[in-house]
Amino acid sequence: MRGYTRPGKIINRGLLKYDVINDLGSISADLELKENLLEHHDYEVVSKRLFNVLSKWYGCDFEITRAMRIDPFKKDKLYLDLYPGNFV
Repeated sequence: MRGYTRPGKIINRGLLKYDVINDLGSISADLELKENLLEHHDYEVVSKRLFNVLSKWYGCDFEITRAMRIDPFKKDKLYLDLYPGNFV
């Protein structure tokens, strides 16, 4: 029986708006992401705990952290704030 191919290292650099980071150890939590990113196409959302496990198993260039917020139009729903501080 053949198994699945092992996934490679998690690469988040391609999600960044600007590729100006030289020292990945000094990255802050407010990285500016490219516009119009699509969930399930450009990225997958996982919990911090799962990300830690996956990055330990497969490696990672760096972590991008975003917060879940209460939807102002649907108070019982949450959304992922990809672009904190950007107001329309």
